[in-house]
Amino acid sequence: MAAPVPPTTQDKLNEAAYFLGLMSKTEGEEFYRYNVGAFLTAIRSVKDLLLNEVAPGKSGANTYIENAMRADPEMQLLIDLRNENVHDSGLTIIDAEMEEVTHSAFAADPGVRGWLLRRRRRERELVERSPLRSRSRIVTPGPATTKVYEPRWFIKGIKDRDAFTVCVLHYEKIRKAVEDCIARFP
Repeated sequence: MAAPVPPTTQDKLNEAAYFLGLMSKTEGEEFYRYNVGAFLTAIRSVKDLLLNEVAPGKSGANTYIENAMRADPEMQLLIDLRNENVHDSGLTIIDAEMEEVTHSAFAADPGVRGWLLRRRRRERELVERSPLRSRSRIVTPGPATTKVYEPRWFIKGIKDRDAFTVCVLHYEKIRKAVEDCIARFP
């Protein structure tokens, strides 16, 4: 059985997960980037809290935890971008590319497919919350279909996956690193 995550570290992991949730709800909106910045700040703080809760008095723990939180170049890139966001230039960590919103959520690219599915989920949630939504199930033909484009956000330096996907994977890496560090330094 795995040792429990120390409470302050767990709280910061929960905060990062909260901002991931906000990212999934605000993707495509201009202020989405604020949620990305908040996520990167929260997830970066996990290391410091883990050091305070696990490392004191344990030989080698500081170095091990530091290395675990920077285990691959992408983790280091996200730390650097977070530092840039907080200490230097502000919210320039992500860029939007206009992507066509297709009628079908099925795309060859899994990143585009995920983005389209998240967009459709947000659309459904908005319709369900709307007090003025129509209760009728009658479908009427609409005007000719026009192409719709919306922003799909990417983190600087990582173009093969959108920002949401990168952040979800980063969260999982950090959570795994926390578990590993706790197991190594109980």
